[in-house]
Amino acid sequence: MPERGLTPEGCWKWRETFDGTAAAEYTGAEKEVRVPETLGGMPVTEIGSHAFAEAGQSVEIIRVPGTVRRILPHAFELCMQLREVILSEGIIEIGEDFLAGTGVTELTVPASVRRIRGVSALPCRVVFAEGNARYTTDGFGIYRKQTLEGVQPCRDADSFTVREGTVEILPGVFEGREALRCVRLPASLRILPEGVLANIRNMYSASPGITKAEADPGNPVFFEADGGLYERLSGNGGIRLHRWFGSGNEPALLPGTTEIGRYAFLRTPVRTFTVGRELLRIGENAFSGTALKEAVFPDGERIRFPDGNPYLLKDLLRGFGRNGELYDFAEYDRKLERWYPDLSRVEMLLSRLVWRKELTETSEKRYMEMLEMHLHDIIRMIGTADRPELLTMLFRCGFPEKDEDAGKAVAYLGEMGRPELAASMMIYRKTHFARKKYDYSL
Repeated sequence: MPERGLTPEGCWKWRETFDGTAAAEYTGAEKEVRVPETLGGMPVTEIGSHAFAEAGQSVEIIRVPGTVRRILPHAFELCMQLREVILSEGIIEIGEDFLAGTGVTELTVPASVRRIRGVSALPCRVVFAEGNARYTTDGFGIYRKQTLEGVQPCRDADSFTVREGTVEILPGVFEGREALRCVRLPASLRILPEGVLANIRNMYSASPGITKAEADPGNPVFFEADGGLYERLSGNGGIRLHRWFGSGNEPALLPGTTEIGRYAFLRTPVRTFTVGRELLRIGENAFSGTALKEAVFPDGERIRFPDGNPYLLKDLLRGFGRNGELYDFAEYDRKLERWYPDLSRVEMLLSRLVWRKELTETSEKRYMEMLEMHLHDIIRMIGTADRPELLTMLFRCGFPEKDEDAGKAVAYLGEMGRPELAASMMIYRKTHFARKKYDYSL
């Protein structure tokens, strides 16, 4: 917010800095504003953060003199009528979001600028003055020397080839570029942050985002295989899956995969995921936006995820990679502590009792109590959905525990018109509750 305790002078309030003064707050009412070269008899070297927050709503043009060295973050933020910013040679650094919420459509950056913070979030097209030794653009990508720092906000670009010679891509470069579908990586690339190819800023957007990444065959670090983009990791000889672009429901990771990067499966159709024995790490939000149904662990243990409950599913998918573990089973069990008459939760509860990976005695006891207390409701839900595999899982958990309950279940399933389920219950009853035979002979 605007700073207080500043010295007023004309349409400005200012404070002294270590190398001059800062035009910290604009208080005028002009539509075209010229930032002064001096205030208090000293050169103006900074434009302060939120400098136009109170009086900038009607400003249309801002002219910045060559004395200014730094434009601080959010300097012109929410100047909604602002359509042009004219920067002079001499500016060295531009802060993050300094044009957020403005109407500026193009910005010419002087050759003197050495750093633009948050260039990937700029809301306008950027033109670099001739002679800038640090920043260049190929029309879409914005580069600082050998680093791709951002892209122009061109919504109609559906493919992009990163310039050869680029060594690094910064995080968030492609965020919000929802029209972008294909990215081609050069042979020179060595540093690619996890999640950079998941270019959806708005997680509720219907856009599929980037659906293909191509690595130059000559790149020794990054390569494509089986629908995924992989990275060869230095040191341990492992492989990281950066992004999976396949169309199947059950992705098969490349042998030797030791890591799965952040957002690797974002909005893919994956339904079953098998955790390979070589896998050591799963990145945060690796399965965000998927409808994952089942995860299979190396020892054959499984956990199920809910259908029809996106909020619960979202919470449970966060368990991958949490606390440095492949999966946070403790959090999964915390989500099942309370009973809900919901078939997906019943399925999850049964799966935890059948496949008990990291299941504590406390959780096991709680689940058994739930089954006993709500047995008739559970059988009703299984019968309504006609899910024989869930009935089998119920048997594996040792329920029904009483002959009387098994008999009632047989009758109930028969009345529901589920003869196959009723027959399975009859077999279970006969196997577990065989009636005693009495000998009446003398």
